[in-house]
Amino acid sequence: MEGTKIDFDPFEFYEFCEHAYRENNYDWKKETEHAFRRTIISRIYYSAFLRIRESLQINTKDKYDSHNLVINSIQDKSVKNLFKNLKRLRAEADYNLSTIITRDDVDNAFNRYKRIFDQLGI
Repeated sequence: MEGTKIDFDPFEFYEFCEHAYRENNYDWKKETEHAFRRTIISRIYYSAFLRIRESLQINTKDKYDSHNLVINSIQDKSVKNLFKNLKRLRAEADYNLSTIITRDDVDNAFNRYKRIFDQLGI
């Protein structure tokens, strides 16, 4: 991608999601509510993935299995399980079109994210 390079903080994905979801600043029509929930879960996951990748200084550029590389680099078993669960939820939201994504699913994604970074201390 061309243009000016910046150091993007992936925590901004999380902040955006929290603001959009918790503050109800967007007037989502009922027809787009599922797309909104799916997008929130996906961005929460990618915020976690990128933050962990960067904090562990893992080079995933041009690596086919970058997500599993990050998972396998997580030493804390509890954090690893939380992250794997968040990844599964993101896969459901992104790929399984027959799955109904509920508010509870979104709340669970937020909670897993917070627990991951509370436990990592970052």
